[in-house]
Amino acid sequence: MDAGLRNWMAVLGMLLAQVAGAAPQTRELDIRQATPASVAAITASAGLAWWIGLGDSVLVTGEPAALDAIEQTHKLPRLREWPALDPQELLLEARGCGVHASSLPALADVGRYALLRLPVPVARRALKTRGDVEPLTLNRHHVLRWDKDPRSLVKGMPDPNVQRVVAALDVPRWFTTLSALAGFDRNTFGSGRAAARDWLVLQFQGIAGINSVSTPSFPLQWGSLPYTSENVLAVMPGLSLPDEWIVVGAHYDSRNPNAGPSGAANSPGAEDNASGCAGVLEMARLFSRFRAQRTMVFICFSGEEQGLWGSYGHVSQLVSAGDLSKVRLMLNMDMIGYSGDADLDVLLETDSAQQALLAEFASQAQIYAPSLRIVNSTNPCCSDHVPYLQNQLPALLTIANDWNSYVHYHQSSDIPANVSNAQAMGGAILRMNAAVLALRAGAGDAVFLGGFE
Repeated sequence: MDAGLRNWMAVLGMLLAQVAGAAPQTRELDIRQATPASVAAITASAGLAWWIGLGDSVLVTGEPAALDAIEQTHKLPRLREWPALDPQELLLEARGCGVHASSLPALADVGRYALLRLPVPVARRALKTRGDVEPLTLNRHHVLRWDKDPRSLVKGMPDPNVQRVVAALDVPRWFTTLSALAGFDRNTFGSGRAAARDWLVLQFQGIAGINSVSTPSFPLQWGSLPYTSENVLAVMPGLSLPDEWIVVGAHYDSRNPNAGPSGAANSPGAEDNASGCAGVLEMARLFSRFRAQRTMVFICFSGEEQGLWGSYGHVSQLVSAGDLSKVRLMLNMDMIGYSGDADLDVLLETDSAQQALLAEFASQAQIYAPSLRIVNSTNPCCSDHVPYLQNQLPALLTIANDWNSYVHYHQSSDIPANVSNAQAMGGAILRMNAAVLALRAGAGDAVFLGGFE
C-alpha cells in the first residue's frame, strides 16, 4: 500500500470516528523513558488512526479514550495536543544550511526536518515547487532512539587496538583547534575564509604521515552570481590497502545571515562548524600515531552554507578521476560540540540503503563513549554526507542532537564560550567516531615518531 493511500485511509478513519460521535485528537507523547517493547505496543494500540515516531516522542491520533488508555497504561507524559491533525496538511521541511526554509513554526522536530501544517492545496503546491519539503509518511519512525539492545552490540570485550586509539584522543587539543578556527571570520565569500583555508593547509602539512595537501577548487553560485571556492584535502596513504579510502570530512566555512558576499558581518562559527572541522584535524593527528591500513582522506569543505557546493565538488572530482568506487566510508562531522544540558544526545543520520551504519556507530559508542544517547534518522538532508549518499556510497553524519536549539546558530555570537558542554559532548562524539574509524581503516598499532609512545 503506497503512502498516499495510507494517508487517505487515515483521514477516512478520523471521519468515521467523528460520525460515531467521538472527536479525534492528535497528541505528542514523551517516550524517552519507554522501553522498545512499550513503544512497539503503543504504536500497535487499538483506536489509533495513525502515528509517527519522532525519536524522543511519538505523535498519535485517535479517539480521546484510546489515547487516554495509552498514556495511563504506559505512563507517558503528554507534551502537546491538537484537534486531530489531517495528514494531508502535514509535510516535512528541511531545516539546515543551504536550504531556504520558511519562517513557519514547527509542530515538532523530526531529525533535521520540521513538521509543518499547511492547508491541503498549499501543502501540495509546496511539494511541487520546493525541493526542501517532502510528504509525511504515516505509521513509521522518522527518527528512532537506539535502544542499546545487547544483541546489537559488537561481541566481546573492547578491542585493544581500538582502545589504544580512543585513549590517545586529545579532547582539549580539539577544543583549542576549534577556538583557533573561530578566530577567523569564515564567511564563505570573505577574506577570512581564505585565511582559514591557508591555516588549515599549514596544520595538515605539519602532521606526520600525510603525503599531500591540496586546495581543489570548485564552482559555486549564490543568487545569480558565480564564484569559486576551495576545499582543503589531505591524504594519508594506507599501509597495505592504499586504494581503499576512508573519507573524514566537515565544512570549514561559516555563515551569518547579516553578511552578504562582501562578508561584512562577523561569522566566527564556533559550533557551526569549527567544531566539526577541528574534529577532522584531530582525527588526522590521532591517526598519524596509529597509521591505518586503508588510505585516510581528510577534507574540510567550503560552500556548505550555500548548498553543499564543496562536497558536491569533491564527489564530482571523484567521479571524473574514476575514484568513486575506492570510498569505503564517508564520515561527516557537523556541529558536534554543543549540548544544552547534561543529556549528551547525538543524531546519527544516513539513508535507508546505508542504515547498517547506524548500529555500527551506536555499538561503538556503547563501548567507547557510553555517555552518548543515540538517536537515528534515515531521512538525510542539509550537510556534506548527502552528495556521497546520492552516489550510493556509505556515508553518515554525526551531529549534536541539540543543534536546532542552539540560539547562536548562524550568529556572530557563535563563539567558543557559547558552545556549552563542548568537551563532554564533542569528546564523546569524537571517541565514537575514532573507534569506528580505527576499525574501518585498520589502525591500532602505534607508530613511533621520534620518541617512545
